[in-house]
Amino acid sequence: MKKIFVMLMLAASTGVFAADYASVTVERVTDLNTGAESTAQFVRFGKEIDGVQYGVQSRTARYDNGGLLNGLEGTVGKNLSTNGVTITPYVGVGYDNTRNGAGTPYNYGKVGINAGTAIGPGYALVGINTRALTTAAKETKQTVVFAQYAYPIAKKVSLTASVGRSMETIRERSYGVGISVGF
Repeated sequence: MKKIFVMLMLAASTGVFAADYASVTVERVTDLNTGAESTAQFVRFGKEIDGVQYGVQSRTARYDNGGLLNGLEGTVGKNLSTNGVTITPYVGVGYDNTRNGAGTPYNYGKVGINAGTAIGPGYALVGINTRALTTAAKETKQTVVFAQYAYPIAKKVSLTASVGRSMETIRERSYGVGISVGF
């Protein structure tokens, strides 16, 4: 079942960015429930086909007080453009392996929307997404709001800066930097 799920996610992917891209981001994350700090590494890939955005995201968080948390997400969205703004509503699935794999891994659904536009030399993106339909035994609700700015440093290569905040059961704040390559 896990192998099928991972293969579906790789085929489906994440609608967090527009067009074709690969990116790596490192974020500093604070758990607002416990105060625990972690460093999260994201690897994302996306592909647009006929206005449909496919993507996949892998997240690995290393906690300062010990331990790792791994997860995968895949989404499918529809890019809609008007007046220089691209709006992408999307749906997806996720898999959480739990901290150190000590708990019972679980799946969840995801629903979200983001909007992006060129501002100055770069590209600004804002969005919101929420979890739905979890198989977790313990409540894992999470709604995330985020903003990102991508600043071009070469043709099809951008440095990114991001901030985020999540609410509900999983409450976190984050800020990060990364690099994105378009293709």
